[in-house]
Formats: sequence, C-alpha cells, structure tokens
Amino acid sequence: MTHESRLYFEEEHFLERSKAAKREYRMCARVLHPIRDTPVSKIDTPLLAAIHDKLAKKYSWDKANRVRNFLIQVFKFSIPKGLILKNFADDIIKKPRPKDTPEAYRTWTYEEVQTALDTASPQLRAALAMIFCTEQGPSDASEFRKARGRSRGQARPAREAVARVAGLGAIRG
Repeated sequence: MTHESRLYFEEEHFLERSKAAKREYRMCARVLHPIRDTPVSKIDTPLLAAIHDKLAKKYSWDKANRVRNFLIQVFKFSIPKGLILKNFADDIIKKPRPKDTPEAYRTWTYEEVQTALDTASPQLRAALAMIFCTEQGPSDASEFRKARGRSRGQARPAREAVARVAGLGAIRG
C-alpha cells in the first residue's frame, strides 16, 4: 500500500492540488500507516469497508469518508500502472452525516454573529465585522487586504459600515 501512495504523490494530479488538499491526502496516508505492508493483491472491497468502519468509530464519519476519497484517487492511478485491476474503494458506501451534527459551512444566525462580535477583542472585532458584512470567509480577508491598495476609493464606505457594525466608531485610513 505504501508503494501505491508514494506513486500517487508523484503524479501530476496530486502535485497540482492545493496545499490544503495535499495536506489532507498526506494525513489520510498517515492514518493508513498500519496497513502499509499489506500486499496490494490482498486489498479488496471487504477489507477496505472494514477499515472504513474502524476509522469511523475511532475518529469520525467525516475522516473515514476523507480516507475513502483518498483511496479512490490512489487506486484510480494504480489501475493504469498495472498494480491493481479494480478500484475497490469505489464500492465503499460513504458514512452519512449524523443527524445531530450541524451542517458545515452554514450561515451563522444573527445571535451567533453578535456573540462572536461581543466576545472578540476590538482589533479582532473589526476584522470579523468586515468578514460578516462582506460575506467573506477567513481566507478571503487576506485577499481583501492585498487588493486594498487597488480599490482605495471604494474601500471607505465598506470600512465605515464595518466600523458601525463592530461598534468602533470612525476608522481613519
């Protein structure tokens, strides 16, 4: 199994992925470390399904599904190299999201936003208010800062709106 993962990590398909995706796939390979010496000829869908179940119990349904997706990619690239005949990970059924788990990346309620603003420091409050008012994510905030020099004329109304929401008064700049 180690050989197949290593081969995939050298593929352009992997190398062209984002840093976050590469980090995620390397984490999946580390989780699969206990089966590194298993010959690929011994790997089949029942074995992978058992590993998937064990990961869901030990870690979470989400991590088990991420490892499943990683295995699908690794096997997809192992077939043309003649290492395996079939993508056994394709037949593994994804673990469902537990009913009591909140939806990921959902819109915050007004109360949640207000709680975050009330408990944040003044410096963080301004940044959070900008993110909330402009519907940006944390990674977009750094892009906004980089682009600020190009759109100074339009930045002032946004900064003033953020200041009002954050309760900071006027912001000069």
